[in-house]
Amino acid sequence: MALVLPHTDLEGSYAIAERLRVAIESLQVPLLDGSGQLRVTASVGVSTRTDGDKDALIADADAALYAAKRQGKNRTIRAQPETANVFGAE
Repeated sequence: MALVLPHTDLEGSYAIAERLRVAIESLQVPLLDGSGQLRVTASVGVSTRTDGDKDALIADADAALYAAKRQGKNRTIRAQPETANVFGAE
């Protein structure tokens, strides 16, 4: 699933994603056979860009998502800013 949040910075996007993750974690989904409940969690990657590069936006969010999974799942991770472009390097 992907959410696009225009005019929302990284911290605002992170806050929304974290609220969704916590809401998903608190769901109580009963098993069909009545023998208990299913635990549902979510890993979330959040990114933002100001250059309009949609492919990079998705790639950044995807990288953050996989970082969340590597760090133990059920967490929200912000994409790391690209430092190479800060110094003009390619």
